Amino acid sequence: MMRSLTTVLLVLAARPYATAQQNSPTIESSGLPAASERKVSMHEEVWLRLADEPSRLMKQADENFLRRKYEMAADQLHRAGAYLHGAASHADKETKSALEASAAEVDRLTAGIKSGVVASRRELEDAFARAEYALAAYQHLKAKEALDRRDYKIAGTYLDTAVTHAENTARWMGHELEASANRIVESAYATSGELVNGAGFVVRDVEGVMDDIGAELEKLGMIVNSPHRHTKSGR
Repeated sequence: MMRSLTTVLLVLAARPYATAQQNSPTIESSGLPAASERKVSMHEEVWLRLADEPSRLMKQADENFLRRKYEMAADQLHRAGAYLHGAASHADKETKSALEASAAEVDRLTAGIKSGVVASRRELEDAFARAEYALAAYQHLKAKEALDRRDYKIAGTYLDTAVTHAENTARWMGHELEASANRIVESAYATSGELVNGAGFVVRDVEGVMDDIGAELEKLGMIVNSPHRHTKSGR
């Protein structure tokens, strides 16, 4: 039986486009007034099915920003921010602040695009890298917690999602993972599949993979939060 999550607050301020509604299995507003809130209760497995939505929406927002379809980009950013708010609302103290900061940053970008203030794609790339990193750290911690309580399927799903967000972080930064990091990523994907399938894994080995991913996330965090990152990378 699935465990209930704490109530998730999704801050929804704009009516989504009809096309976006058709293509997205998200929980969305239907024209709620600005600054309104509604509460959505979800089971953990349902929330996990939606875990890739922020990444998908940020990618679409970036594409529409480049096409100068600013209203669509703002709508997609707004909905990505809603997921970040939702994750932050039931995150532990260890990952909550980064999620809240990213949600607020995405909200500011949304308002900036609507008003024509955001003119640089780099602003989007930097914000998306930080958001993906916050989600990766959050999902990684959730994976460890699920493993501790022997909920292996949930642990595997969280681990898979954490690694995906970590890879997305690197992509938005234009950062290539080292060969050793790529091996860890491949190992983590394989391990997550074993956990989800419920066979072929040894708990001690899984714990080692979790630790390896945690170490790689720390390295990514130092890069994504470095004020000198663009100077060093030339981006």
